[in-house]
Amino acid sequence: MFCGWRLIGSKRSLVKMGAGTLEIDVITGKCSFQGESIRQLAIAEEIRRWMHEDLAANKISVTALTHALLSVNLFFSEGPNKMYRCQMECTSNVATETAEYRAQLTEVQDWPF
Repeated sequence: MFCGWRLIGSKRSLVKMGAGTLEIDVITGKCSFQGESIRQLAIAEEIRRWMHEDLAANKISVTALTHALLSVNLFFSEGPNKMYRCQMECTSNVATETAEYRAQLTEVQDWPF
């Protein structure tokens, strides 16, 4: 979801932050960049809302989760035709008392200046 169309509302903020590691607490929507708290990005609220709706649809209490974290390593370069090239290395980690689920995705996108 982070790399999808909903990211459009956060692209400008990501470019301003530059390269580094963004972390989103998916349960609360709180964000940090390079270990420092930052204001919540629009994409963080989108992901938080989706997680809560998905849990409810599957009759799982949010309190069953011990943590849900999305970590995104961001790399920027200049792409063709005055575009930013953004490489996103995403790692998600969702855990309960009895299980842990991890996923990874790397995606490269070109965004207009």
